[in-house]
Amino acid sequence: MLFSPINTLLFAFERTGLSVDCNVQEAMPVKLALAAEGGIIKLQSFYMETHKKEVSFLNYYTPCRKIKLILEMTHSEYIHNLDFFGGAEAIFDEPIIFDLVGNKFKMP
Repeated sequence: MLFSPINTLLFAFERTGLSVDCNVQEAMPVKLALAAEGGIIKLQSFYMETHKKEVSFLNYYTPCRKIKLILEMTHSEYIHNLDFFGGAEAIFDEPIIFDLVGNKFKMP
């Protein structure tokens, strides 16, 4: 699957090498990455004073933590995924397959 990120940051460090952060518009790249190699899901929600609103994000990290996909979610998507993953962080050491309805993860 090819996808066009909203924006991308490439980091280069002497000790750890390269890492990439990509903002994505939909959860499909996260779903495919989890199915291919597992990874780490971290959910965040906080009030942004500059935007005067609550913002929520799903952050996916590859098992090596070199690639990060960031997905902005609605509050209802955040609450659903928080309940689905059982907390703000979920680690999948093995590949795992989920279904998607919008940006809400579901069991197949």
